[in-house]
Formats: sequence, structure tokens, C-alpha cells
Amino acid sequence: MIMKKSLLILRLLSCAIAPALLISCKRDPGPCAGLKPVSADFKIGQKFYEIDSIFYIDTLILDPYKNIYTPARIGFIANEENATYRWELKDYPINYTTKSFSIGFDKPFGKVEVKLTVNKEPNTSCFPNDDGADTVTKTLVVLDGSKFKYAFEGTFTGYLTDNPSDVFDITIVNLGEYPQYDPYDNGHYGLRVYNLPKGCGRNNFSPAEYTPEIGGRTYRNFYIEGKGYANVPCGKDPFIAVGRVYDHNNKISMFIATYRYDYSTNKNIRTDSQFIGIRKK
Repeated sequence: MIMKKSLLILRLLSCAIAPALLISCKRDPGPCAGLKPVSADFKIGQKFYEIDSIFYIDTLILDPYKNIYTPARIGFIANEENATYRWELKDYPINYTTKSFSIGFDKPFGKVEVKLTVNKEPNTSCFPNDDGADTVTKTLVVLDGSKFKYAFEGTFTGYLTDNPSDVFDITIVNLGEYPQYDPYDNGHYGLRVYNLPKGCGRNNFSPAEYTPEIGGRTYRNFYIEGKGYANVPCGKDPFIAVGRVYDHNNKISMFIATYRYDYSTNKNIRTDSQFIGIRKK
């Protein structure tokens, strides 16, 4: 009895003083840990040219130019590996059978129903009720850019993380496509960001004022490439920024990399910051 009690105390002490041994103090998770039944869940993804990343979406905006919509290529990616797949898209006669595929959208269809059916040999030892078949249906909303705004348009109040006490507004405005006759003689159109850097654009929401332009974008994500100009409000240092809105499109986050040329070392010095804001209007 004394021997058994001593062994128990030694085991408890080893668990308390040797973290590496804690695994022996925990219950074995078993062979089914981390596994899931067969699932037909999938993601809908979109890229833009400036960044080699996939942004997962549920809404797509098609922008018209001279009454012709700029096409967008959208990817559909199943989560389940090594299965058989059957994709069905409303108004699309082709049924795709690969794990992933992409198609181009060139018209604002409204709601597009996407259905995936997956079949796979189930792991019945872990999931005895799994028959290996599953179906998931999702809806992709394809909007007309002449009638709907991007989710990130509007005014946001926030700060840069390298100077959180300096609170200011940024405004993202769509000034439309370039007209046939430009009254500003090289005006600045499209999606523009005012007050980034602070003071840029002077809150004169007009193509007459230079501001950085949003290039690549999805409905909620966007990319900015600020070229850097000698004019004081917009700063002389070029920058790139990747942003998104979230929390029902009421919050915004932008990761910003600014490049300044150091003549003493003949190198570009990169400074990173982040703008965090809350929608004002």
C-alpha cells in the first residue's frame, strides 16, 4: 500500500515539474481525433491580379465600362479530399466533377445557386452513421456595379497602429469611370481613398483632386498602390495596402507597407503599420 502511494506521488510530481511529460498525464485522444464525417462543404474564391491570394466571397460585383461588364473569374473549391464530386450551378448546363474549378461571370445574374454533392468511402469505425454522401448548397450573389456599392465604400473613423492617439477619418468613394471628355484634363476616377495618408485629397471628393486608387478588389477586400508624389498632403513615399471590411461591413482593417528611400544606404526602408477603423457613415 505504501509502495503504491509513493508511485502515485511520483507520477503527480513528474506531471507538475516536467511539462514534456504532460502528454502521459492526459487522456489519449484516440484514433478519431481531428477527423470528421464526409462533408460537401466548399468555398467560393476570387483573386485580383495584384496579389496571388484567394479571397473567399459570397458576393460579387461586376463593374460596367461603356455599358459592358468587366468579367470576373470565380473559383469553387471543395473541402473534402479524394472524393467524387458533382457540381451544379443554376443556369449553367455543365456539371463539373473535379475538386475545384473556375468559371467567368460577365453579367449580374443576381442570385446563383451552387450545389455540390460528394461521395466518399466513409470512416465507419469513427462515424458509424456516416453513409459517405453529402450535399451542400450555397448562394453566390452577383451584383450590378452601376446599382450597388462595394462593402468598403464610406467613411471610417480610426487610427494607425504606430500612432493610436491620432484618430482621423478615411473615406472611400467611387468616382465612376473615365469620361470620354475629361473636364479635369487627366482627372482621377474610379474607387479613390481620401485621407490616406492623412490630408491626402483634402476631403475634396472630386476627380480634380489626386488620391490613391483602389485597384484589385472583391466585394469586401481591396488593394491600394500609392505611387508617392511630391505634393505634401499625399506624401512622397510610395506604399501598398491590403484592406478588408468585416463585422457586417462596419469595421475596416488595412495593412500598410510604406517605402522610403534612404540615400545614405541607397536602399528602400519598409515601415509597416495598420489602420483600424469603425464605420462612420
